[in-house]
Amino acid sequence: MIKTPLAIVFLVAAVVLVYTLVAAPAGAEDAEDAPAAAKDAAAGDAEKKFKVVFIADRGKTGKVHAHAAGNELLAKALEDSGMGFETVQLMGWPKDYRVFEGADCVVLYCNGGKGHLLMRALQKYEELIDEGVGIICL
Repeated sequence: MIKTPLAIVFLVAAVVLVYTLVAAPAGAEDAEDAPAAAKDAAAGDAEKKFKVVFIADRGKTGKVHAHAAGNELLAKALEDSGMGFETVQLMGWPKDYRVFEGADCVVLYCNGGKGHLLMRALQKYEELIDEGVGIICL
C-alpha cells in the first residue's frame, strides 16, 4: 500500500510518461489533445494493443522499496485506461527474451548503481533501443 503523497505523485507521473512514450499519437499537437486523440485511435483500431513490459527487482526491503507493487499499480492504471494497453509484469530480468516480442515500452522499477537490472543485460537493452522500444527507469 502506498502511504506517502510523494509516492502517489511519482506513480502518476510515471503513468503519464508511459502514455507519452507509447500511446500519444503523432497527430496530438499538445498535451490537452493527446488523451482524446489516443482514445480515438484506440477506438478506430480495436485490435491494436500497446504492450508495456514492467520489470521490478526486490528492492532493498519489500516494505520500503516495493517495486513490484509500484509496477502493479502502474500496469493496472494503464490497463483500466481503456486506451488499449496490454501489460506484462516480471520480477527480475527475464531469462526468456521472448517476453519483449511486440513490446512498445519497457518500464524498469529497481534500485540503481551496480545492482541496476540493466547492468546484467546491456546487450539486450541496446537491442531494445535499436528496435525503437521506449525505456523508462524508475
